[in-house]
Amino acid sequence: MVRRVTCLAALLVAGLLYHRTAAAQTIVAASDVGLPPFSMTGDDGQYEGMDIDIAAALSKQMGETIKVIDQPWSTTYPGLNAGKFDIVL
Repeated sequence: MVRRVTCLAALLVAGLLYHRTAAAQTIVAASDVGLPPFSMTGDDGQYEGMDIDIAAALSKQMGETIKVIDQPWSTTYPGLNAGKFDIVL
C-alpha cells in the first residue's frame, strides 16, 4: 500500500516538475495534519506520519525542497485550484 501511494505521489510530482521552470523553487505540499497515521504533529511540534515520510523521500530523491503545510481536508482542492500549494499529500 505504501509503495502504491509513493508511486502515485512520485507521478504527481513528476508531472508538476514537467511544467515548472528551471529556477529552483520550493514545492509546497498540503496535508491535513491531524489524521494519524498519515500526518500529525509530534511531541516536538514537527509534522510526522506517512504523508510526511513520502514528502521527505520525494524531496531527497528529486533534490528539491518540499515544504508541508497544514491544510484542512475540506479546503484542500479549492486551495490547490487557487494555487495556494503545488501538491496534495
